[in-house]
Amino acid sequence: MDTDVWKSKLKAFDAQLCNMVESLTEVECEPKNGGDHYFIECSYREHNDPEFILAMWEAIEGRAGKRLLELKDVPERKCLFARISFYTEPCKDAAFIPKIEVEKEKNKELS
Repeated sequence: MDTDVWKSKLKAFDAQLCNMVESLTEVECEPKNGGDHYFIECSYREHNDPEFILAMWEAIEGRAGKRLLELKDVPERKCLFARISFYTEPCKDAAFIPKIEVEKEKNKELS
């Protein structure tokens, strides 16, 4: 059985969230499998400023919306931990929504 089957549940919205976090933190943001959800660690090691951390917090809340299950600060790791449910609502244009790997490759090419 393929151990990365859960990645097929990721949508373009998830890729955009990871890309947004990467652009803010300048650290790779890789989603991790959490069963019926996924989680990301959003490092602020290079930007240990309370205003930056709050802005990142609000950006994650805004991008994840109702799918955000948990968001907490982990000061000893200098990161925000976000637990997000997979997008399960039907999308009439789902066939045109690229997977996270495609989004990341496209952004690498633009860089």
